[in-house]
This record gives sequence, structure tokens and C-alpha cells, in this order.
Amino acid sequence: LTVIPFADVRFIDHDIEAKMEQFKQRGFKGLKLLYIPEEDRNIGVQGMEQAFGRPVKKSEAITARLIDSAASQGMRVLFHVDLRRYVNFVEEMLQSHPATNFNIPHFGSSRKALSHLLENYSNCYTDTSSLVPFMIEDSASYKSFIREFQDRILYGSDALIGDPEHIESTQRFIDRFLDDPAILHKLTCKNYLEFHG
Repeated sequence: LTVIPFADVRFIDHDIEAKMEQFKQRGFKGLKLLYIPEEDRNIGVQGMEQAFGRPVKKSEAITARLIDSAASQGMRVLFHVDLRRYVNFVEEMLQSHPATNFNIPHFGSSRKALSHLLENYSNCYTDTSSLVPFMIEDSASYKSFIREFQDRILYGSDALIGDPEHIESTQRFIDRFLDDPAILHKLTCKNYLEFHG
């Protein structure tokens, strides 16, 4: 078992390059970004605009610098973002950093927008974290999406490391849901190895 640590950098807004170098030296292999520049009423999050008093363009610029710095350190990027609102910015980041692998979890809240990115950017991945209720509700279309993009989807549970029961139950659900050992192997093993190089 190997734990691959990602640094949560959502609160960093200055000395970015020096801090990213320190993270790399301490063994971090990637960075975690939560990109919510404006209030998101769907998930009940205030957003950077209100939380930090920062205009959207400034959040965009800081996030771009964080990604630039991570890319220069050879780190991966876990990019929490609502593609229904910010797909253009995400596409710009994918395009600007073709050698950096990005994971946009939760299918980016939009399978339609994500499909475009997965089709056009080989450095774009996604994961199944927190999607079990949606997969139950709309089984056919989720199964179809997973089959189509099976080489770019990672298994995710959104469970904390101290919560193995949730990880196990989510994995059992995904196993039953897919009912395809070859695809399950890709989601839980092969695609991770490719994502992490």
C-alpha cells in the first residue's frame, strides 16, 4: 500500500512558488484545489469572493499560478470544480499544461462538459467520489459514461483515511454496479498507475 499525499492549497495566495517547492521537498506528489470563486448555492459554499474578499479574476489568476507552479514541480492536480460554470478556465489549464495530469472529481458536476474534456485532453481524468446516489438514480447513463471513458476514470470514495468501512462499501457498490472485472480493474488500479505516471 502506498499513500500518495496531495497538499491542500486552497488558502495559499502568496509565495506560491516557494511553498510549492517546499511541498515537493516534503514528499507531496500533487496539489488539491477547491475552485469556488463565487458562491455556490447548490452545495452551500460561500465562495472565495465572499470568504477572501477576492474578485473572480484574482481567484482565477492565483489558481493558474498554483497550477503553473505544481506543473513545474512535476506534481499532479486534483481540481475540484463545477464544469457547468468554469469549463473554459479548466480547459485553458489543461491546454496550458499537457504534461500535467488533472483529476476533476465527481465527474466535474457535468458529464456533458467533462465528456468534451476527456475526448480532447489526454491529461484529463475524473473519479467516482460522492456519486453513488446519482449512479443509483440514473444507472443506465452512468454505466454508459463509465464504459465510454473507462480508461480515464478513477475509483473514488471521498472517505477519510480513518473510515475504511465507507471505502469498502463504496468499492463493493462500484463492483456490483459495473459487474465487469476488467473495467473495475482499470478504475481501481490501471488508471491510477497511469495518472500517477
